[in-house]
Amino acid sequence: MFFIVMLLGVVVNHLDSTPLSYTEAQSYLASFGYLHPRYKNTSNSIISGYFFELAVKNFQSFFGLNLTGELDEETKKEMRKPRCGHPDQIIPEDSSTQRKRNINNKGNRWTKNELTYGIRKYTPDLEKSVVDREIAKAFQLWEEVTPLTFTFVETGNVDIEISFESGAHSDSRNHDAFHGPGTTYAHAAFPPSGDTHFNDAETWTISSDGINLFQVATHEFGHALGLAHFESKTDVMFAYYDYRLNFKLEPNDINRIQQLYGINNKWLKKKLDEITTDVKNLKIKLEETKKELDGAKNTIAKLETNGHTNVKSTAFYFYVQRNSPFNEDKIAIPFDVARVNNGNAMDFSSGEFLAPKSGIYFFSFTGLASFPETKSPNKVQLEIGLYLSGKRVGRALAEESNTVANQKCPLSLQSTLKLEKHDNLWLQIDFKSTPEVFLYDEAGPGRDGHWTHFTGWMLQEEILE
Repeated sequence: MFFIVMLLGVVVNHLDSTPLSYTEAQSYLASFGYLHPRYKNTSNSIISGYFFELAVKNFQSFFGLNLTGELDEETKKEMRKPRCGHPDQIIPEDSSTQRKRNINNKGNRWTKNELTYGIRKYTPDLEKSVVDREIAKAFQLWEEVTPLTFTFVETGNVDIEISFESGAHSDSRNHDAFHGPGTTYAHAAFPPSGDTHFNDAETWTISSDGINLFQVATHEFGHALGLAHFESKTDVMFAYYDYRLNFKLEPNDINRIQQLYGINNKWLKKKLDEITTDVKNLKIKLEETKKELDGAKNTIAKLETNGHTNVKSTAFYFYVQRNSPFNEDKIAIPFDVARVNNGNAMDFSSGEFLAPKSGIYFFSFTGLASFPETKSPNKVQLEIGLYLSGKRVGRALAEESNTVANQKCPLSLQSTLKLEKHDNLWLQIDFKSTPEVFLYDEAGPGRDGHWTHFTGWMLQEEILE
């Protein structure tokens, strides 16, 4: 049975500022997959400087540190952090340092969706009912995003057995034994076992004091379901343990567990409801923009009819829209419809506004990004830039992960700028993460109307040019 072990500190449990020696670092690197396991026992073999440096660089790369290859203070500090004892990568039998990242990335998986669990031994640190509740909460996080269900069974055979143990205990080999507090938090077996043991010598809590049972259990149950570690420091399945105030599964955790088991339909509906809400909010924003434009027009009209001197030679304002999708990057976004174009400063067919007068101008853009279905933990993105005479002066970014096909995400951008006469201004797609990403629009008979809106007007004219 293969257990994943939650360790505190390095192999020799350096959690304080005690200097980390070369041999201790070698043992640490061998324990977590950066050197061959035979180098754990430094009394038997010391690795050469070249391979040690390479192993340190691999460790630094995995945790986003500076690639110095040296046992510097930053690296020592990282090695002293509380972490899970499961190796981060595998060393092939015929190699000293070469590795395969993200071992067991898909892991083993359960062949059924209805799983049972039982708590066979409890900790004296918490009431039995509290332990039951925190364990159920940890399973619930994984249940909410997958088709899996977890049922608590008090007695009898279960799929996942949970217990609080001390020292050498059942089903543990020598290196899986608990050695008092401050050494090992917990360990869990991959499917088809999934059994999870918590170190009863630790102080288990439901807060930031001691060891938070809910958060450690969520990590361990990820292993019990077949997940290995991931390099992103924000993920639940990151190798290090650190109490988090707003603890939840992150996009990478969700994407990886859904690759193993599929998507929970309720979770998918919730995501679609969130998208629908975003679209509704965008409609409200568009209406507010239209009202602002109408208000500006009325203010100008009142100034002209109430005896105020109209020092502006002409009022300049525009409001343009698109009828169809657009996906070309690095060129001005053209528009199909000009609702308003007073002063004809906006060439909507080319998408460029040419300032007729020097002054202060206000511009507002809203639109929808359309994303394809993604199964990668990486985010899909669409970035729109606002350019003034060739220089970007504003940007709008839409990004999502775990997207469904044709998922929409709102973009908006507002900017107040000082323009000189004959300055030109336009919008363009600066970046799209995949060719299937585009600026959405589908106006026409029987459709909901326009989604891409660009408006602008002169707030204050510079009289002396």
